[in-house]
Amino acid sequence: MIIATVVTGQALFDGGNQQFRELTYNLQKFSPIHHYAEATIGSSDLSWGSLAHHETIKGVLDTGYTLGEWAGEFWENVVVLAVISMILIILSCLIFLRQDITI
Repeated sequence: MIIATVVTGQALFDGGNQQFRELTYNLQKFSPIHHYAEATIGSSDLSWGSLAHHETIKGVLDTGYTLGEWAGEFWENVVVLAVISMILIILSCLIFLRQDITI
């Protein structure tokens, strides 16, 4: 939200401005915590008093929906989390292999 405040020049808790809300929501998409929060609790933000867009399904533990419906709603979040994890594991393996390990 701080970045959106700097870009738009709006007050930090001025929730009435639609441009501010949309920019904040779009900037949150760059964070893995955003995707985790959407997949687990159905909200795009874990913070108190957030400007989150609430989905119809309230996360993976919402018993009113099947796991297939949950996967259909949040497949993008699961893919992003899986891809980020794979990229970080590959990078860490490459960094480890390039280190000079001598005994």
